[in-house]
Amino acid sequence: MKDNEIRKLESEMHHEFQLERVILFSDAVFAIAITLMVIELKFPEIEKNETAHEFWMSVIPVIRNFIALMISFIFIGMYWYRHLKLCGLLIDFNRGFIALNLLFLFFIVLFPFSVSSMMHMGESAFHVAAFVYFGNIFFTTVAHFVLYVYLLGKGKSICKPVSEVEKKILLENSFIPIVLISLLFIALFLTLFVFKDNPEYTGLIFLPAAVLAFGIRRRFRRRHKKLREAITIGK
Repeated sequence: MKDNEIRKLESEMHHEFQLERVILFSDAVFAIAITLMVIELKFPEIEKNETAHEFWMSVIPVIRNFIALMISFIFIGMYWYRHLKLCGLLIDFNRGFIALNLLFLFFIVLFPFSVSSMMHMGESAFHVAAFVYFGNIFFTTVAHFVLYVYLLGKGKSICKPVSEVEKKILLENSFIPIVLISLLFIALFLTLFVFKDNPEYTGLIFLPAAVLAFGIRRRFRRRHKKLREAITIGK
């Protein structure tokens, strides 16, 4: 093997190693965020002479915290899966992508903090904890969308070739969650502030928001299916 070929092979191996470091670092951040959330979940100390009623009253907060942890785990798992698909398009990296990826990972790292606020803030400050939590979800989703916009737009030199139709589908799939979360955020705002003295309206607020979100998601799925079928027929 000639010296030029050896140097070229070494350069390609070094490049692949550097790209793997970018992806592995991101995976490590996801894993650490999930681990830190679990640390916040603690079982209360149980006295020997506690009655069954007292025991269940002390366990109720743990159940609430576990549900918050489970929902957050699902969200982080969804973000990890979407980030995995995004990284599947990478063939190289640059400063712009690294900066935006770190911004996205910053909001992932904030999940343990936002979950902790839900766990430890009392009912009087629940609205603050809720806004911190939903704000974390919203800005994480926006950061992910911006990462896709950069990769499929200005990052052409670091992205695999993608057809215009597939690019449109990828961008819409990344933008739709922003719309859906915004709908739920508006419903939460109305519940906590506008109709705070009328808790019976909670279902009337969240139900239309959930139905509308479901309808939007279903409509775009059908649209994307037709676009992909058109591509297949065209081939």
